[in-house]
Amino acid sequence: MNRLHVVLALIMFFVSFWTLPLAQADERTGWFVGGSVSLLELGASGDVETPNGKVRFEIQDPNAIGLTNNIDINSETTMGLGWESTQMPGGSLYIGYRSGFHWATHLDFFWALPKDSELAGYPSENAGDTYLEQQSTQSTYKTTRLMLDWRPLRPLPMWYLTAGLEYVEFNTRLEFRWQYENNGEAKRYYETFEDTGRAFGFVFGSGLQFSNPETPRQEWFINMSYAYVPFNDAYFAWDGDFLLGGLSLEGGARFYPGRGR
Repeated sequence: MNRLHVVLALIMFFVSFWTLPLAQADERTGWFVGGSVSLLELGASGDVETPNGKVRFEIQDPNAIGLTNNIDINSETTMGLGWESTQMPGGSLYIGYRSGFHWATHLDFFWALPKDSELAGYPSENAGDTYLEQQSTQSTYKTTRLMLDWRPLRPLPMWYLTAGLEYVEFNTRLEFRWQYENNGEAKRYYETFEDTGRAFGFVFGSGLQFSNPETPRQEWFINMSYAYVPFNDAYFAWDGDFLLGGLSLEGGARFYPGRGR
């Protein structure tokens, strides 16, 4: 957990006391829709299986070319996409049903903002050799969750636990700009690779829910959750074996269109 998540968790804790008068033990039930803003700390790390054995995959490592071919990976200890950070902000849409005070079930759709990185390559020490001049990566990440919320204690109507299943789909596009010398003139050519991955896992977390009797058709929430999503499949040229998911913090609102006001 990084410093930002700690600060936001403390804010969530203190807000629960400041807004205590708004947290009523209501009996609202029925269908709801909603949305939230989220910050995901992506936990994409693990290994890729190459002919030279396992190579560590760290998403912040700049060696993206190693994912696509067997050139010079003997000297590489890690591969990655060259991200500056693993944080992925985004947003979610919800549809669900509350059957009573204790239980609510909902389907969540999360889309992260696209993640781009562009890194300089490394010139060859030998004149005339072809070398990687620049590499860039573009990544998208989205999830679908089927969740069950449980409010265990009526004296504490704000606090709830949540758990469920998560389906992840991600896409990665790699572009490499190569340069070489031909009759004393610098020449360039490009290579592009794209791959999509999918994985299933589970998620659990806890949060706070706020409501006001003056606005019975809506409620607000903030929660922190952790998703454990193993990925074991082909990733570009190699077989991947690493974790997706990670720690996320979100806050948003739900609306009950069938209620009075």
